[in-house]
Amino acid sequence: MKAIKEKMLLKESRERAKKIAKKCALHLAKKYRIKKAYLIGSSVGMSTFHHYSDIDLLIVGLKPELYFRALAEIYRFLPKGSELDLIPWEDAHEEIKERATTEGEILYEKPL
Repeated sequence: MKAIKEKMLLKESRERAKKIAKKCALHLAKKYRIKKAYLIGSSVGMSTFHHYSDIDLLIVGLKPELYFRALAEIYRFLPKGSELDLIPWEDAHEEIKERATTEGEILYEKPL
């Protein structure tokens, strides 16, 4: 019974992380006009999710000079004690880019 409860709590935590990530992506799209945002990592099953998992956002089109400002702004959407990795597409390793396009979840994509 305890294992089932733990599994349900992890599922709820993962769903909460996805909602927060979506909110962050939409903020970045609206304010910084990013082109695309992928949720990657344990929140989408690319690795083992646990209660202390961070949120990994891979973003396309954020100007480098705006990175730290954008990061500070989206941190306000996070619950206390949570972590977020904001990864610019342009700085990401090729393996991360490939995995994002095949295993990640697109949270935002600028319409053509």
